[in-house]
Amino acid sequence: MLGSKTSDEVPSSIDVSAAIALQNQLRKRLVIFGGLLDCDLVAGADTSSDPVRGRWQDEREESGLIYAAVVVWSVKEGRVVESATATLPACFPYIPGLLAFRELPPLLEVFAKLTLRPDAVIVDGQGIAHPRRMGIACHLGLELGLPTVGCGKTRLTGSFVEPGPDRGNWSALIQTIGGRERAKREGMEIGRVLRTRAGVKPVFISPGHLCGIEAAVDLALKCCTRYRLPDPIRAAHNLAGEARRKAESSH
Repeated sequence: MLGSKTSDEVPSSIDVSAAIALQNQLRKRLVIFGGLLDCDLVAGADTSSDPVRGRWQDEREESGLIYAAVVVWSVKEGRVVESATATLPACFPYIPGLLAFRELPPLLEVFAKLTLRPDAVIVDGQGIAHPRRMGIACHLGLELGLPTVGCGKTRLTGSFVEPGPDRGNWSALIQTIGGRERAKREGMEIGRVLRTRAGVKPVFISPGHLCGIEAAVDLALKCCTRYRLPDPIRAAHNLAGEARRKAESSH
């Protein structure tokens, strides 16, 4: 069983400065190297949310629910072998760069329901391709003690050139340092812009914890069969959306 309780480190109050300080502290614990050659069971994690209906006031807001879903996908069998969902009230506003503080509590509750232990996790979100190099995949990796990979549909930070048009083509995502041109000369590689299918928009891959950039890209490609997104993320996205629609139809 994974993530049996929400970490006390995740702030439940709406304190943006404390959340940023925690990210800067936790970043020092990340391990951004290692391979994932023997991975078979890959968990995909995603959430779906109710529309925000009010404004955040002090500690609470009528902000709807978060529907979290995790699937365990077998690379060898090419199918989902386990799945689970959980629904919790949102306890933190949607703020770019602080997604983990909103989505981590329900995701950890889902991981606690799994009977299989994944070899790795792919998250719909960022790893170290983040302004403070501490995206949701990093938080989740530290909580679970598992290799994690961030797969973003859009860029959150960094500079890049468009990769080639074919599957497997990639370009480096470079942390911006003092402007685009200087970043190309002096910046740090924080991920890769990966073409997972010929002729489709690339995705933004970065390690979260316990793996390197090469391994993160290899795992993402291994989990992409017919679609732009890796199969575990696509399945988790569909499951989270289904949970939200079922809840809405029951009201």
